[in-house]
Amino acid sequence: MAFTAPTERKAKTSSDRARKHRANLAAIERRPVANVARRARLGKNPAAWLKFYLSAAFPLPWGKVHLDMIEAAVRAIRTGAGMAVAAPRGSGKSSCLWGVALWALLSGACRFPVVCGWSHSAARRMLRKWLSTLADNPRIAADYPDAVQPFEVAIHSNRLKALTWRDTGKPCGADVRQMDGVLCLPDGLGILGAVSIKGNVRGLHASLPDGSTIRPDVLLLDDPQDKSTAESPALVRKVRERIEADLFNLSGPNTRLAIMAAVTVIAEADVAEHFLTHPDFEAIRVGQVTSWPAGWAETASAVRALWDTWNKARVAGLTNHDNGAAARAFYRAHKTEMTTGAAVSWPARYDRKRRDPDALYAAMWDYFRLGERAFMSERQNQPLKTGEASVFELPQAHVAGRVNGLARRAVPENAVALVGMVDVNQDGLRWALAASTNGRALSVIDYGVFPGNGRPLIGDGEPEALAIMRGLTGLDAILAGLAIMRGGAVVPPDLMLVDCGGTWMQSVFDWLGTAARTSRWPWLASRGWGSRSYRPNKNTIGRPGDDFHLAAWPGKGRVLVHNSDTWRMRQQKGWLLPVGAPDSIALFGDAGQKHEHFADGVTCERLVAYAETDQGPLYRWQLTPGLRNDWGDVATGLFVAAGRLGLSPTGPAPQNPTRKRYSQADFTR
Repeated sequence: MAFTAPTERKAKTSSDRARKHRANLAAIERRPVANVARRARLGKNPAAWLKFYLSAAFPLPWGKVHLDMIEAAVRAIRTGAGMAVAAPRGSGKSSCLWGVALWALLSGACRFPVVCGWSHSAARRMLRKWLSTLADNPRIAADYPDAVQPFEVAIHSNRLKALTWRDTGKPCGADVRQMDGVLCLPDGLGILGAVSIKGNVRGLHASLPDGSTIRPDVLLLDDPQDKSTAESPALVRKVRERIEADLFNLSGPNTRLAIMAAVTVIAEADVAEHFLTHPDFEAIRVGQVTSWPAGWAETASAVRALWDTWNKARVAGLTNHDNGAAARAFYRAHKTEMTTGAAVSWPARYDRKRRDPDALYAAMWDYFRLGERAFMSERQNQPLKTGEASVFELPQAHVAGRVNGLARRAVPENAVALVGMVDVNQDGLRWALAASTNGRALSVIDYGVFPGNGRPLIGDGEPEALAIMRGLTGLDAILAGLAIMRGGAVVPPDLMLVDCGGTWMQSVFDWLGTAARTSRWPWLASRGWGSRSYRPNKNTIGRPGDDFHLAAWPGKGRVLVHNSDTWRMRQQKGWLLPVGAPDSIALFGDAGQKHEHFADGVTCERLVAYAETDQGPLYRWQLTPGLRNDWGDVATGLFVAAGRLGLSPTGPAPQNPTRKRYSQADFTR
């Protein structure tokens, strides 16, 4: 049977005519490249390409700092070498990476460059800036019409997906996915990505018109930290782990990810320093001042005196509202003596509207206005070593490596008691067991989180009280099954404390009052109060101890109440004492073993002020943003439990019904 071609139906209704009209409007006529030679020539010179095609974004002449950043990024893209460039704050790192990524894609140097910044808002801004450039830049439109024509018609995803090429009738393939931070060029030419450190970047990919999938091949890191992160070793480590675990694995199985980081060093051992000292990265450091005036290093030199005099004239002029006239006059009169031997990394970096004479003048204005500390970190990438003072310094690395050389769950031979502490939180129960000597030298023999694996303690639809009770029962069963050994004998705990503060209070007392516990260990509720609130009250049972007392809370039960400020300070000082010394604390493990997360929870809370007053000691603690002090609370509870047993660094405790001094025989009974 023969088939005939269907007869073309002419538009007979207004809907048909409107549909045909929309299809005609959605069809794009391809334009030829305006200047093929110029496009090819500039594509080989990234700095010149940026200056010509993105002249509005880079109006000032390049400085050494920009050329270093561009060259480092290009080298990483072309060779796969890891590159890290430390540049002064305000040098345009974000703009350079934004421009280099666009150059790399349009010139064919890569297929899927991703720029990763610190915040979500910065990533969204970068994506919008790319989009507006592709839509409105006349020079790029002239030489790269194949990449920008769809964006000249529309910049919204739904409209872009409807666009077609008139010569083929096929979809252009251009798209923008704001939530994913992805901009797709037409015809599968490539993808631009803008993401943030805090975003979910695992599995980042894009689909091409031919049905294939493409993954990133270039990663440009844009200053991946803020000040609070840079000054916290724990937060620095979290960001490093995030970058190396998620971002460094963005590429596919057959592509080695090219990585370049543009950073500013804020503090010692921060995220920037990590990449600048990483063996897989070539480091380049550029300061705002690349060479100081001759004699600047000597504090009593003539050039220092001249600059100090200039600064006094500057400050006096500001007071008199002279708009900098006195400072400019002094600088011009003594310029030769003040600037001999000096150089800056960006000669165009000065304020022309305020009539700054040159970039060195502007840099020294910033030096005296910001102060040496801020200038050396934010502008020179050479932060000064000292920071905000604490009453005593407790480095995170010190606590993480504070080990006693014993195996896990091994009790020291000189220990006389075994104590435990459980801190209750919505995301789980943090617990630790520690052996103590007569002098209250603690050895943490094991610790963990129940239920662990990131699962919350409270499940969906489960009442809070029941969830806590089930969690404590499950943890009790696990602890009861641990083989805690001293020599060849199993050692049972002498006292187990469980936090009863906050919203969990009644749930904890309900559990303590049940007979469903797996172990028959001596469990006791624990509660800490700050020094201003702690007072032994009328519900005290027996004689109060050393900043702790046993209380009977009506309708609940017995609870061991302690002065949290006093015991937290003792606990933190304990990490600084020699291992095994009275009132010291150490963790299990051999030399080289690191307890990073435990140390985070101990050192994230610093004692920044302490004073003895008529009303008693006053404490002021500072918590590192983004971290929790749960492990510090657990360690403090271990000290309180040992104190409750009568163990003290000052000798035998007074004999009373609430405190007993344990001996070796008591421990092995």
